[in-house]
Amino acid sequence: MTELFERTKTLDGSTGCPLQVLCRIVLRKPGLKDTNFQVLRVRVEHLQYALVSSKSASATLAELLVPELLEKIGDGKVGDVIRSTLTTLAERSTFELVNAVYSKLVSFMSYSRVLSRRLRPQDLINTIRTGLNATNPAVRQASLGLAGVVHLFMGEPMRNLLADEKPAVVALLTAEFDKNAGKKPPVPTRGLSASKAATAGGDVDEEPSESTAAPEEIDTESLLPRVDISGRITATILTLLTSKAWKERQEGLTEIQNILNSAKHIEGGNGALQEPLTAVAKACSDVNKNLCKIALQLLADFAKALPKADAAKYIKFVEPSILLCFGDSKPHIREAAMNAITAWQSRVPIATMLEPEILADSLKLENAFLRTEFLRWLCSAFSDLPSNHQRRLPADLTSTLMPFVFATLEDRNPDARKQAQAILPQLIRVLGWDGVARMANKLKSTSKDAVMPQLEKAREAVLAMEPPETQPSRTVAAPKAIRGGASKAESVEPVPSTGQNGTFLLHALFFIIFG
Repeated sequence: MTELFERTKTLDGSTGCPLQVLCRIVLRKPGLKDTNFQVLRVRVEHLQYALVSSKSASATLAELLVPELLEKIGDGKVGDVIRSTLTTLAERSTFELVNAVYSKLVSFMSYSRVLSRRLRPQDLINTIRTGLNATNPAVRQASLGLAGVVHLFMGEPMRNLLADEKPAVVALLTAEFDKNAGKKPPVPTRGLSASKAATAGGDVDEEPSESTAAPEEIDTESLLPRVDISGRITATILTLLTSKAWKERQEGLTEIQNILNSAKHIEGGNGALQEPLTAVAKACSDVNKNLCKIALQLLADFAKALPKADAAKYIKFVEPSILLCFGDSKPHIREAAMNAITAWQSRVPIATMLEPEILADSLKLENAFLRTEFLRWLCSAFSDLPSNHQRRLPADLTSTLMPFVFATLEDRNPDARKQAQAILPQLIRVLGWDGVARMANKLKSTSKDAVMPQLEKAREAVLAMEPPETQPSRTVAAPKAIRGGASKAESVEPVPSTGQNGTFLLHALFFIIFG
């Protein structure tokens, strides 16, 4: 085997023996099942040298090598070179390809040494969950370490994905995630993607530049295992929600709640959940306040369980019913409605939630409670929006919203008036002064005389706010003693994007797993 290795080193890469032929020669019986660990190590080093010498590796070669290498990955004597060879194979083919091959095999392996090194990014959450609850300490520790690496690339969404684990496990994860505070994920420098980028750009830079390509954000939604529950919410259950007996209505809500709790994360169902969501939304106006509260909580749970794209499609079926609950005389119902609308807001773009056709029925009601709670929620939502954001909002939002706000400014209820005054600066900042003032000029003279002074006061408050974007520039320009130096572009370090390319994640994971 040593002689074969030496002869391989003398071969020319362009005219020598093909890579797959070399690998098949090395794997001839006994192959990597060789009982002499010294000979086995030479075999693996031979494979690694052949891979390093080649420019690429095919899918066929990956399917040939991965099963053989994976079987020995936990070996204490050759495990290090095995992992290094797998990394080289992944670089010469792709990390995704090697993943796809070995993921089919690893689930059937029961050796703890293999399992502690086999965690993969595909089906990531399920794999980490299984590892965190394994009986073998090495598997648990490897899972914990992998979770920390993924958190470095993914950020806080990773914490949320594992938040429902056991308290003891969550505590360990929190400690692991806290180690990443202030750290940034490394830039990948190995693999085919890096070499292709270098080829496309001409010469290879000595140091990789973070600004050459904007990394794409990881879609954390795609990592969640989702269940289609549309078939489980039957017509019989929906019929219970319209029953005259409150116990049967409660039974229907409980059935849906149990189905949702068992799934945690659900599919949108291609519109199949419209009927169940509409039925639950109607239950929010139940005369039995306990059932009303259950329905609101159920809507909040649906928002958290649905994918964001599907939540945006269903919002128009549930939002009007939630907003109407803002006008309920019971404080706990209004609180449940606020929780529900906040849950949907976290999943749906604010522009979609502020469609005038959705808000129309709610804004017509002269209810002090509804006005107060609606404006409180809107004030909180607008505080997260940038200034002059009106172009990204519905075109007729200002003309729909401002008459409602002006009417609330003259409401007899002091809490409603106070909330209307509190939101004025946010409305002027986000919607712009011109649009707000134009709507105020359409008021009757008596109302205009009462509203305009408050608008002017709110405008002054907005002008007094220091624009956030001026803060960094002032900080950079502070040291005036420096003269004639570099330009602004050179004096400020570019801030890397927080979103990371999926390939970055795979590179780091394999580097950790395979050494």
